[in-house]
Amino acid sequence: MSITLRSPLSPDEVSARMKAQTNSAWVLFHNRPLVGWVRPGEMRVRKVILLRNSFQKSLSATFEGDGAGTLIRCRFSILPHVLTFLAVFLFGFAGMVLYPVMGAVQGTPVTDTSPYVMGGGVLLLGVVLAMIGSWLARDDERFLTDFVVRATEAAVVG
Repeated sequence: MSITLRSPLSPDEVSARMKAQTNSAWVLFHNRPLVGWVRPGEMRVRKVILLRNSFQKSLSATFEGDGAGTLIRCRFSILPHVLTFLAVFLFGFAGMVLYPVMGAVQGTPVTDTSPYVMGGGVLLLGVVLAMIGSWLARDDERFLTDFVVRATEAAVVG
């Protein structure tokens, strides 16, 4: 999902205000509501939560000067390293299931069903954890949008 906001502040002021509300991911104890990074013209942040949730939504945004203010173009997604992990997980699952199939194709019948049982169990566990994580992160987009709107005095554009 993506959304565009318009702030009456300059891009530098928008960056400064968001940076003031954001802790680095390397900080041990978070005393600000957001964690991530803010650079001139862009940011990637997420809400600080007590526990870790890989399926937590993050906000990637760019700041563009627009006459008397700033356009803040926001995009919500899960973190890129989580997407990489999911790809590796699915390829591992496919390999676990295809191993006995390849043996059967080569003429070595596989009578052991444990790879299928283990593969199905791993896939089921992954799906359940993804559903729980997504449910726990269901309000993150609204929280992050409202936070940016308040911090930068912005309004939603169209």
